[in-house]
Amino acid sequence: MNETVSSKAMKFRWINGQCFEIQLPNGIHILTDPFMPSVSNQAGLSENMRKAYQIQTPFLPEDIEGADYIILNHTHGDHILQLEEIAAKFHSKVIVQSAMAMELAKKTKLTLTDIYPVDLNGTYYFPGFQLITFHGTHHPAKGSIYVERERMMTDFPEEMQEISAWGCLFNMNFILRTDENISVAFVGGDVDGDYKIFEQYHPQMILRNKLHSSDTEYDVAGQWSSYLEKSKALLMVPMHHEKWLNLKPGYTDRLVQDMNCILASHNSPARVLNPERTQWYSLNLSIVKIENGE
Repeated sequence: MNETVSSKAMKFRWINGQCFEIQLPNGIHILTDPFMPSVSNQAGLSENMRKAYQIQTPFLPEDIEGADYIILNHTHGDHILQLEEIAAKFHSKVIVQSAMAMELAKKTKLTLTDIYPVDLNGTYYFPGFQLITFHGTHHPAKGSIYVERERMMTDFPEEMQEISAWGCLFNMNFILRTDENISVAFVGGDVDGDYKIFEQYHPQMILRNKLHSSDTEYDVAGQWSSYLEKSKALLMVPMHHEKWLNLKPGYTDRLVQDMNCILASHNSPARVLNPERTQWYSLNLSIVKIENGE
């Protein structure tokens, strides 16, 4: 007799930055914010960017298994570095906030009809999933558009510096809801009305960028665990914390452990996963036989 039954809702893996590869039950592959510099593919980044953000094991865009859809949160270089390469390989539909669609068309070689502009506070229907968009706010910029342009000149290849400079202005968060009613929230930047969105759409899992810049000192474990509790989601997967992994070894391990200890002390059922970069995970709904009352 089976003591455990499990329904697989989706597969996912965190690649780097805000880049996730997601596979739905119908076989559709979704990629978010393609950014995957590694020790085997430095992709024209500055030395400082490589040191802070690259994957410390060999990984190439060819290692991505599929990208029927590519969803962009915003257009900083660390969110679109491998966009054209992957979109060309998989003939991807690139979903981007409409405010940046024309700029994306001007600054890339993407086929125009492969760019799919969407607006905030909209619901869009695709094979196997719905995309529900809502406003996002980037962590504070360094200054005006002129300051941002100059900053991008030191960090990213020339061809993407202009579009990268606008990354702080237009940010799009979203809920990914599968046909099986599994909802996953994708949230970057500052808290921006997130809880009201969660009250409406009840995501079971949140893919969440840091609440503040990697260089900001704050109660990370306390604030992040509080965010998860307020969201009423059951699972959270951190993202865009690779600077911690590369420059502060062991910090993320301790942080996630502290978050889960805080949640347990509050009798919260929610937990945080400390994802291994490029490792596949399965999000399941399971029934497990309880042994000895535990």
